[in-house]
Amino acid sequence: MEVLEKIHLSILFDIYGALLTTKQQTVFQMYINEDVGLSEIAESLGFTRQAAKDVIKSVTNQLNNFEDKLKLKKQFEENNQLLNSVLNLTDFTGKELFIRETLEKLKKNL
Repeated sequence: MEVLEKIHLSILFDIYGALLTTKQQTVFQMYINEDVGLSEIAESLGFTRQAAKDVIKSVTNQLNNFEDKLKLKKQFEENNQLLNSVLNLTDFTGKELFIRETLEKLKKNL
């Protein structure tokens, strides 16, 4: 799996991971975020390498389906880009400094 795809899936997992079963979360967390191999996952959780691979494939499909329907990652990226555009428009002074600080806080909360 390519690095960019792992990053994409890691972000989707952060957004939609709570919608998965505990088993799915555990396997996917180990594979994507901890970079544990399929054999190691299978051994530590007590099932076959093929079962671990099947869980990862299933979770990958589910996460992509969630994003296709809900578009939360896309919305986050668009909002972040809009905030960056506003923040880069001008140097803020006075009241505008308060606006900038508020926008910065909003950006952190995204």
